[in-house]
Amino acid sequence: MTNEEADAVFDELMMILRKKKLEWIADQVAREIAEGRPVVETLTPVYAPKSGPFASTRVGKSRSRAVEFTGVQPYDSKSKLIKLITAIETTVASSAAMIEHLAGFLAGGQPFDIIFRGEGGEDSGYRVSDVDLTVTVPAGQVLQRLLLELEREVVRVD
Repeated sequence: MTNEEADAVFDELMMILRKKKLEWIADQVAREIAEGRPVVETLTPVYAPKSGPFASTRVGKSRSRAVEFTGVQPYDSKSKLIKLITAIETTVASSAAMIEHLAGFLAGGQPFDIIFRGEGGEDSGYRVSDVDLTVTVPAGQVLQRLLLELEREVVRVD
């Protein structure tokens, strides 16, 4: 996959998230990408000053020491796409597995309807029912498989 293709797929997935009212995922990934990737950089002085405020006060032979700093590196096109794929896997595809586990734990094979209420009142809740097992779980498994294939395509070396 070229960088241009990775950018196009990234933009398409971000648009799909926003259309599906999952803009919070897109926004979080966009913030993380804007902040850049932390990297450890080792800096070694070329010379140790002999006079001035940074001069070595040790008597004898002075050695300059390497110092590690945390720097920030921008994400390249493929890294951005991998970050987005991981976020979608974590939040969307994995929720199907959680629903399946929750249903098995709470319902024991019986019909159920569970409502989780958010702090925003009646409209901010999340509903899970036995119907979700027949729709959400298979769809989540398919989505997870597709995301894995996409991730393999991104990291594949031609």
